[in-house]
Amino acid sequence: MRYVSLALGVVCALATIVVVLVVRSGSVSSVMHPVSLSPSAVAGPGTTPPLASSTGSGDENGLPQVGIVADSLKNFQAATSAYPTVSVHYLSWGTPFPTATILGDRRLGATAMIVLEPERVSLPGIAAGQEDAYLKSFAAADRNLGLPILLSYAPEANGDWYTWGAHHISPALYIQMWQRVHDVIQDNGGTKITWLWQMNVPWPNSDPMNQLWPGSRYVNEVGIDGQMTSAGDTFSSVFDPSLAEVRSITDDPILISEVSVRVGPSMPQQINSLFSGACSNHLEGIVLFDVHKEWQFDSDTQAVAAFKQDATSACRDIKS
Repeated sequence: MRYVSLALGVVCALATIVVVLVVRSGSVSSVMHPVSLSPSAVAGPGTTPPLASSTGSGDENGLPQVGIVADSLKNFQAATSAYPTVSVHYLSWGTPFPTATILGDRRLGATAMIVLEPERVSLPGIAAGQEDAYLKSFAAADRNLGLPILLSYAPEANGDWYTWGAHHISPALYIQMWQRVHDVIQDNGGTKITWLWQMNVPWPNSDPMNQLWPGSRYVNEVGIDGQMTSAGDTFSSVFDPSLAEVRSITDDPILISEVSVRVGPSMPQQINSLFSGACSNHLEGIVLFDVHKEWQFDSDTQAVAAFKQDATSACRDIKS
């Protein structure tokens, strides 16, 4: 699993909900992911709900960040009457800074989150500064654009399914890469960036998260990815061990940055469990997966109803 999202808020108007949309490139991991949208596709319709504030929707009964992973922002909105505040785009190393895409997201009322994946590049070379020219161009474009973005680098490195992950490179090299990427971008003007350190729930052959921690100076928020593959899975069974692991490392805010729920009769109740767990654990939010038949919930009226209700009221009982 390799989605991440960070929402800047949830805006409710009548029957609509503001959520995070994550759009994904077509590489393969434990879950097949959607293809990323082109800048022209992201530009979308001109009339959308206003941007949410960075502090959330103002609805104290909901989570600050509520997300969705989908193939198409426009189609998801049409199916659910839900609108994103953050749209996530996955970039392979060397891809130019996506200015047009970020501006397109802005026109849709969303802020862009970029997940930068070091594919087909020398990882030791990144750590040694041999790829600084690309990072400097990335930073310069971000500085010239002047809009805040969210950035995740080399996600799910505790798993072994990526070339930058467990048993492919050492934890020391991963940390060196992360710190180099962070410092070069920041030192060259990329100062409006929120840095998300994105890990996966424990998996066979996973590395311990603490071996990969870049340090508090390099991270603003932690993301955890996971899956509900069986009807008996709950928030606690999937995420509690990872939450304990993260909280032994840092006090940074935590986002469930991607979670997929297998389609079936228990899906609405499992969505309830996810939101309730996120609220009771005082998390920043949750990003749900809505791609491919085995995970897609936007055609299940009960699952959509649970999602929309929980997005704005799941924390009511926790806070009362």
